[in-house]
Parts: sequence; structure tokens; C-alpha cells
Amino acid sequence: SLAYKLMLFPVQSLTFVANRALAPILSDRATLPELSSQTYLKSIASISLLSFPIAAGLWFLRTEFIQVTYGSHWGEASSILFWLAPVSAIQSILATTGTVLIAKQRTTSLLKLGFFSTCALCVFFWIGAIRGGAVGVAEFYFYSQAIFFIPYMASTLRALNIRRAQLFHALLPALTCTSFMLAALILIKTIITSAQPSVKSLSSFVSSGAISYIIILRMMFPTHFYGILNFF
Repeated sequence: SLAYKLMLFPVQSLTFVANRALAPILSDRATLPELSSQTYLKSIASISLLSFPIAAGLWFLRTEFIQVTYGSHWGEASSILFWLAPVSAIQSILATTGTVLIAKQRTTSLLKLGFFSTCALCVFFWIGAIRGGAVGVAEFYFYSQAIFFIPYMASTLRALNIRRAQLFHALLPALTCTSFMLAALILIKTIITSAQPSVKSLSSFVSSGAISYIIILRMMFPTHFYGILNFF
């Protein structure tokens, strides 16, 4: 339950707000397909720039975060977060599918996707529970979301007439900067060796990761950097 709540943070705090703003815009621009696609691509680019580093940072610092914040008796939650943290990044993008399909009046496609994912999730949960208990369920939940990404995004791209290359280009800044951030955290972790995680060490990792992410974003993608600043 704890790991699932932590996983949902990027989805609930970022995508939910973005969807509330995206739905009326896409509806108003339904007769302007090119403008709708540009609006969607900008939206997921902004969402990914915030949700991807949060998910990656939580994944990398899962053990330290759980021990410092909740104590060693919650140790299993870090094993579950190993699988659920990446799910939060995936779901932050997938959560926009419903908004797009409703705005484009393709509710039948949304119903089919929902039916497919519900049936498939039951199978994945059953296999995961048999193979590894709570950790197994989390593992197969990750597999299910990775698989669902394909049909969900295919329906979204088809509805907005967006090419896969355009989707990749929209997500590229977040993927690139998050990769550099993880590399910086790995380097810092080899330098800072602490036998027992502490608030000081966790704060050092979080601040170092955030600073490195911001620097890379500012250097490589200045337009996106200032776009995020305007978002706030």
C-alpha cells in the first residue's frame, strides 16, 4: 500500500492536473487536428519532464528513502518500489489517453482498451501472486503497464494523427536529462559511502540529482527549461 501510494504521486499530482486543462483545449480544437497534436505533444513533454526524474529518483533512492522516512521495518516496500517506480513514469503518459479519446469522441476505443486491460491485469496479478507474493504482483504489474503502453499510445497517436517519431521527440528531453541524472547519482553514490542511510545523505542525493537534472536540461534543452519555469 505504501509503495503504491508513492508510485501514484507523479500520476495524481501532475497528470490529473494536466488532464483537467487538456480536455477542454482538445475539445475546442477538435476541428484543428494539427493544433491538437501540437498541444498534446507539448503536454506530454511537460509531464515527462517532471514525472520521469521523480520516478527515476525514487527508483534509485528507494532503499534510502524508505529507511529514512518510514524505518527499517518497511524494508519490503523498497523491493516493491523497484518495480512500481518505473510504472509511475509510464502511467503519467498513459493517463492522458482517456482525455484524448473522449475529446476526439472515440469512446468505443476507450471501452475496448479498458476491457482488454482489466482482463489482462487479472491474469498478470494472478501470475504475480503465485510467483512472488506482493513483490511478484508489483513485478507483473510493471510488465502489464509496459505492454499496455503499446496499444494505449497507438490509439492516442492514431486519434491525433501523430507519428511515433514525434512522440519520441517529445519525450526525448526527459529521457535524456533523466539518464544523465541517474549517471550523476551513480557517480555520487560511489563517492559518498554511508553504512546507514541518514537524512543528511538522502538530502545530499536528492539535491545533487535535482541540480544535475536542472543543469543538463538548461544546457541541452533551454526551450523546455524555460517552458517548465513558465508552468510554475
